[in-house]
Amino acid sequence: MICEKYIKAMSDSCEIMVCSHVDNALEEILLFRPDLLVLDMSMPNLDAFALVDHTYMLGVRPKVLASTLLLGGSLEERLYRYDMGTVLLRPFTVDFLAKASMDILLDLENDEHSSLRRIANNLLLMMGFRLDLQGYRYLLEAVVFAAVHMDYKVTGELYPYVAKRCGVNYAVVERACRSCLEKAWKNRIERVWDLYFPKGRNHRSRPISNGVFIKRMGYAVYESYSYRNNQQAE
Repeated sequence: MICEKYIKAMSDSCEIMVCSHVDNALEEILLFRPDLLVLDMSMPNLDAFALVDHTYMLGVRPKVLASTLLLGGSLEERLYRYDMGTVLLRPFTVDFLAKASMDILLDLENDEHSSLRRIANNLLLMMGFRLDLQGYRYLLEAVVFAAVHMDYKVTGELYPYVAKRCGVNYAVVERACRSCLEKAWKNRIERVWDLYFPKGRNHRSRPISNGVFIKRMGYAVYESYSYRNNQQAE
C-alpha cells in the first residue's frame, strides 16, 4: 500500500492493516480493533454508513476518514450523525491522504471546537472548496474562530489567532485565504453560494472579501451547530 510508506515516514509507531475485500472488513475490524478506519463512501455491496453501523454493533468505535466524489446536504447530515470527522473529496494525492490520516491519529482535531470544525469543513466542501487548495486550512480555522467569537477584528484578532494556531506568519494567512477564496469563487457552485451570498439588484455576483466571507460562514456554522444541539436536546 503506497499510503503506508507516507504514514510510516511520519511516524514509525503506526500499524497499518489493509483489507482487500469489503466482505472481510468486519472480521478484520473485530480482530485488529483499529483506531482509524479509512474507507470510501461507496463500496460493493455495502456503503460506509452500513459498515460503521456494524462496526459500532461489535463494540468497536474507531475514528473514520471517508472519501467521496460528491458531498451534498443530506450526506453532510448523515456524516455529522455518524461523527465522521473528516471527509476527503476525490481526487486527492496519496501523500495528502496520509497527512489527513496522521492528523486524525494525532488527535489534531480533538479539541473544544472539533464539532464546529467538522461542520465548517463539510460546509466549505459543499460550496466547492477543495482540501488541497493552498490556504484551505487557514480559511477553515478562520471560519471556526468566527463561529465562536462573532464580534472580532479581522486584522487585529482573527488573522493573528489563525497564524499562531497554524504556526505561520500573519501575512501568510491573509494572502493564502485570499488565494483560496479566489480559486473557489472562480469554480463556485452558484446555487449553493447564492444561499449565503445572494445576488444584488442587478442579479450579478461580485467577488467577496475575506472578512465578509469568513463572517458569513462563521454565522452559518454557528446556526447549524445550535440547531443540531437543540434537536439532540429534544
